[in-house]
Amino acid sequence: MEAITTMPKVNRYKVTWEKFSKDIYILANQILTNEIRMRERYKAIYGIPRGGLVVATCLSHILGIPLILDARKIKPFLLWEVLICDDVSDTGKTLQKYEDYSTVTLYRKDHTKCEPNYCVHTINKHIVFPWEVK
Repeated sequence: MEAITTMPKVNRYKVTWEKFSKDIYILANQILTNEIRMRERYKAIYGIPRGGLVVATCLSHILGIPLILDARKIKPFLLWEVLICDDVSDTGKTLQKYEDYSTVTLYRKDHTKCEPNYCVHTINKHIVFPWEVK
C-alpha cells in the first residue's frame, strides 16, 4: 500500500472553526442586508457538495431558509429565490453551472471566472477548511 502524501504547507491558508464561525455570520449579514434592500427573501438554499454543504447548512440555520439537498429540486423555484453556496470560488468552473442564480462563497480567488454575489474574503492561497481531512 502506497503512503498518502500531503501537500506542502507553504502558501496555505488554514481556516479554523472559530474563523469559519465568524465568517459565516459576516456572510449571513451580507445576505440579510441585501434581502432587506431588495425587499425579497430567498426561499431555498442549496450547497454544492462537498464544502458548499457545510456553508449552506450553517446559513440555513442562521437565516431560517430551507436547505435543499438534491440539485434537481431547485428547478421549481424562480432563479432569484434560490441561493447557491460553495466554500470557495477558485477557478469558478463549479459556480458557472449556477451563474443564473445568486451565489455565495466564503472565499474567492483573484483569478476566478465566476464572481459570487456574496463573499467574505479574497484569499490567493490554497485554503484548508476545518472539515477537510488533514
